[in-house]
Amino acid sequence: ALATLVDAVPDGDRWLHEIKPDGYRLLVRVDDDRVQLLTRGDQDWTDRLPALADALRRRLAGRRALVDGELVHVDADGITRFGPLQRALAERRTDPLVFYAFDLLHLDGHDLRALPLERRKQL
Repeated sequence: ALATLVDAVPDGDRWLHEIKPDGYRLLVRVDDDRVQLLTRGDQDWTDRLPALADALRRRLAGRRALVDGELVHVDADGITRFGPLQRALAERRTDPLVFYAFDLLHLDGHDLRALPLERRKQL
């Protein structure tokens, strides 16, 4: 789901609140040793982010997975900012970029979307 700006957040035990970092949404598709980094617009950014693809390939070696996350630039003050992210990508500098994985949708042939979000995060 896309983030939606609201005046007040809901309260109660049924809600999980997360900070929305300012970045590009990426879906990571892992199939054994093949990794694809796909944007929300279905563009393949794997070649633009080879270090990230390699890190995910090593981390998820031999697995099949769909991971939802956000590619961000984190400033020295710990804040994600979109402008520096765009500049880093335009200059093909990926060293200052961070990928936050926030949801595991599929793992090894199992559709996990029906599980509670907290359980998917544990996995």
